[in-house]
Amino acid sequence: MPLSNWRRPPLSLLVSVRSTSEAAAALAGGAEVIDVKEPARGALGRADAEVVRSIARLVGSRRPVTAAAGDLGELAPAELAAWADESTACLVKVGVNLPVTQSAVEMLTALRGALPPGIGLAPALYADADHAPPNAQLLARLQAAASARWLVVDTADKSGPALTGLWRCDQLSQLIGDAGRAGLRLVLAGGVTAQHVATLGASLPDLLGVRGAVCEGGRGGLVREELVAEFAAAAATARRSHALIGP
Repeated sequence: MPLSNWRRPPLSLLVSVRSTSEAAAALAGGAEVIDVKEPARGALGRADAEVVRSIARLVGSRRPVTAAAGDLGELAPAELAAWADESTACLVKVGVNLPVTQSAVEMLTALRGALPPGIGLAPALYADADHAPPNAQLLARLQAAASARWLVVDTADKSGPALTGLWRCDQLSQLIGDAGRAGLRLVLAGGVTAQHVATLGASLPDLLGVRGAVCEGGRGGLVREELVAEFAAAAATARRSHALIGP
């Protein structure tokens, strides 16, 4: 199921899982997107292709399945493209350090050219690498380089501050608006809660990306259906509150 024609309300839930049992729990709890990563391998730890494929097979057409692909430059474009093709994920996320260099932009272009048709590429920016979000001009360059429809904002250091402790809510609101004007849908991750995002004001992200918040025992533990359901309910409450208050 592709993400290209996303029609869900803002603050929908993307849950990162590492196994079919976790994927089943995330689905039952109300996740709108199933993302596959291996948390032991880093913030965007790339799971083995067969793990992604088995989860995609379980999920089927019920929800989109995306996959973390590590950081830009970890694998050559052809190697990463082969992994993505074998994984059968509809979109792969690749970590990009801030500030974004011209070399990184060129690497994104090369990776986009190597990926099979039908597999989307989403740059994932690490908020803990810079004091402020990228400006509108850089977002437009990233979109063009990756032919991207989605942008992810995450944190690299999972023991450090959450995203909302690194960038102010007004900065995040500006980022959401700038991303939309650049043709990018936005995923906010990195310890973000529905309560945090409800304070953004005029703009809300399309997706909240979570793992640790819906795991028993932190991000290295197991995704639990009841925790996913609690988070999804909190996001829905925040969404309703935003609709009542208005921009």
